[in-house]
Amino acid sequence: MMGSDYFNYIQLDRNNPEHQHYYNWRDKFNSLCAEYNITPPAAAIYFGLHVPG
Repeated sequence: MMGSDYFNYIQLDRNNPEHQHYYNWRDKFNSLCAEYNITPPAAAIYFGLHVPG
């Protein structure tokens, strides 16, 4: 969900109200990454490597 229009093998449409929450989440994620000057893939990889457990 970091850049394409697919989530869980379902093609999303930004104009579909049922899909809006996926795009809202991605927009917020990208804004946070920009605020901290990191790329979204770097944030995702770091998170995956540092999840407790």
